[in-house]
Amino acid sequence: MRANGRTQIGLSLSIPIFNAMRTKNQVRISELSIKNQEYAINKAEKSLRKEIQQAFYNALAAEQKYLASKETRSRPLGLHLLLGKLRGRTNDII
Repeated sequence: MRANGRTQIGLSLSIPIFNAMRTKNQVRISELSIKNQEYAINKAEKSLRKEIQQAFYNALAAEQKYLASKETRSRPLGLHLLLGKLRGRTNDII
């Protein structure tokens, strides 16, 4: 700008010296967000581990139940054969 043969230059600089603790609070909020996400991941891992263990124990119980029922089904026939042999009447098996 020219006024009476002189040149003036204007420059404005804004340096936030005190911004009402916004930056510090934003950092704290971000740190808490990270901790919350870590907690959520940990909780999900524990839940998944629990589901896997439960599925494993259910499979073991089902296998034991299957084997027990298989043994029970074959037992009566084996018992009848044994009784028939003891009596000498293997042809009269039920």
